[in-house]
Amino acid sequence: MNFNGAVALSAKRPRWWRPQADMAFDCRAIGPDKPPLIKTVLDAIQLLESGQTFSFNLDNQSALLYRILDQKGFAHWTEPLQDGKWRIDVCLSPRKPSNWPIAACPT
Repeated sequence: MNFNGAVALSAKRPRWWRPQADMAFDCRAIGPDKPPLIKTVLDAIQLLESGQTFSFNLDNQSALLYRILDQKGFAHWTEPLQDGKWRIDVCLSPRKPSNWPIAACPT
């Protein structure tokens, strides 16, 4: 992540990355009647077991979400999609327990 909070894209995918994630979710165009994006993503990744991956698509990058993932010890990989949207893959570190407590998300 650079000083603006944008993700600096790397040409090399991490070793844990897989084309088909264990869980996937499309967060593009979440309407105002839906839960906030960050809560949706954090609720979903809380279900991951050690070594599993979660993939989600976004309309744009979320620097706040990336910071929260970093603070909670999740590895993540971001890449642009052909339609101008973003795919974010998240992996729970094998060293992190699967029953970690989730903190309240900032609103």
